[in-house]
Amino acid sequence: MAVARDPLARVRKLVAALPETSERLSHGAPTFWGGKRTFASFAANHHGDGRVALWCKLPPGAQEALVEADAELFFVPPYVGPSGWVGIRLDREVDWGVVAGLLEEGWRMVAPRRALEALDARREARARAGARGERTAPAAVRARSPGGRAGRRTGPLR
Repeated sequence: MAVARDPLARVRKLVAALPETSERLSHGAPTFWGGKRTFASFAANHHGDGRVALWCKLPPGAQEALVEADAELFFVPPYVGPSGWVGIRLDREVDWGVVAGLLEEGWRMVAPRRALEALDARREARARAGARGERTAPAAVRARSPGGRAGRRTGPLR
């Protein structure tokens, strides 16, 4: 684990992997939306607190458990903290897999049903393909090959 040089860029990349998300400025901070509702906000030195952090919407009880488990990394953010949101410090070593999981959890609380179904279907398809040992040729390879195939097939490559 290392401190990210550009934590906002990492957060944006994680959010972009979720269907039907958008980013807008809200109260002067980059804020992330799932459909029409917010699920995360990036805070850099909010009111001079000296932290670079992500505020993330979470289900009841999660905030308390995270802050209790690691108060150096997780905190109760101002304004949205009483609603169960958690602050995640990004100005120190952080496990970005954990950040991705918390972002997804917050997104799942606000995302439209069709977005949830799209993400779940995409993951199920990947899991099925992985279980069968199949690989998918990149679209650029399929497009260059006659008949849309990636050359001579020797296995279940699609």
